[in-house]
Amino acid sequence: MKYIIKIFFVVNTFSVTSISWAKIKDILPTGLQIGFDVPRPLYYRWKEKTGWQYEVNGSIDFKQVLLEGDYGWGSILRKNPSGKRTSLAENIGQYFRIGLSYNFIKNSPDHNAAYLGMRYSKAYFKDYLYGKLAREKNEKGKEITPFWEDDSLADIDQQAKLQAHWFEIIGGVRVKVWGWIYAGCTARYKFAKKITIRTQNPFDIIGWGMNDEDAFGANFYIGIRIPLQAISSKQSTEEIATPSK
Repeated sequence: MKYIIKIFFVVNTFSVTSISWAKIKDILPTGLQIGFDVPRPLYYRWKEKTGWQYEVNGSIDFKQVLLEGDYGWGSILRKNPSGKRTSLAENIGQYFRIGLSYNFIKNSPDHNAAYLGMRYSKAYFKDYLYGKLAREKNEKGKEITPFWEDDSLADIDQQAKLQAHWFEIIGGVRVKVWGWIYAGCTARYKFAKKITIRTQNPFDIIGWGMNDEDAFGANFYIGIRIPLQAISSKQSTEEIATPSK
């Protein structure tokens, strides 16, 4: 009888430990993803012709819940149409986004995702506005005369150490390409923007876009997903991804 009690005690302890570990695993992150928005610098440099912009993305998976963050940096330079007066507006800085998303795909063996979420975003930037006046010198060329005579590119207005913050509603997908490599896209709606203003509203805000426009945005990421938990041997390779209820 004494041995039976000991065996029962050992089995019971093992069962409790297994259940506790299973519960702990349920709240631990299952994967870490790091990605880069590949088309972004090419699009803004060659299509929009407003300068270089870069953005990286990070995501920690807690099963259906995704903790995500973005970090971006670069500049936005805009020129007015050619004429006697040439002006340039430039915005230089960096920004971040952070928030949670919910993955509607459950039990995906490839860890694919289709998600909705919210983001808090904040930008730190400098804003510049330049201008100069061109006048005809002769038939063979032009003489460029500064609108202000201190520099060849006169500084009309400079706002340094500005900040802006806003919120976003986002939706996106992430799919496995090969091995640890994943691709995904995110669409976003930006709202509730507030700016620290010194003299006037900046023409652009890095991370937002044009101050009075650009409420919508999109990103296309290529990255890697690093598993943080070992795949259970009991998980069937034939398991099919199903929407969560």
